[in-house]
Amino acid sequence: MKKTLSGAALACLLMATAAFAAEKRIYVDPNAPVYANKEYGFVLKLPPGQWGGLQMEDRSGARFSDAAVGDTEYTEVRAYAFPRGKATAERMFAEEAKGYREILKEEMFPGGEGFALTALSPQGWYVYVRYFIGKDAVNVLAVSSAPEQKPTFDYTVPEVTRAFKPGFGRR
Repeated sequence: MKKTLSGAALACLLMATAAFAAEKRIYVDPNAPVYANKEYGFVLKLPPGQWGGLQMEDRSGARFSDAAVGDTEYTEVRAYAFPRGKATAERMFAEEAKGYREILKEEMFPGGEGFALTALSPQGWYVYVRYFIGKDAVNVLAVSSAPEQKPTFDYTVPEVTRAFKPGFGRR
């Protein structure tokens, strides 16, 4: 069976493989962790705690992890943006959904403004992805957790989703 990667999964893979050469370490206050993206104008607020962050080289986003050195069970939060192009919400959803073992929940938002899905990755990790689709740009918020971190995933998803402020254009 041919396996394809979703947009978020592909972005995560690309971000992970290029982490050492292309990303810059960023720090957030553990008491009020906030990342403001100057390139696209979105704001990501994380739950309080120790979050290690890496900003993508092109400044289109960042990823944060609660992992300590050597941890294999952790939660990661990613937020990034890209120019919209001509793709519809339905097409983006179809591409995103291809990369998962199982879709647990899906929601399309009215007016083509985006979608959200909760899924299991091929490795069994829990994944939540939310696309905010604007006229000129798409903002993506993604949370993933090892199966052992399901309680952290269940807490983190609504916290970051509620506090995320999308920005819809290159500045």
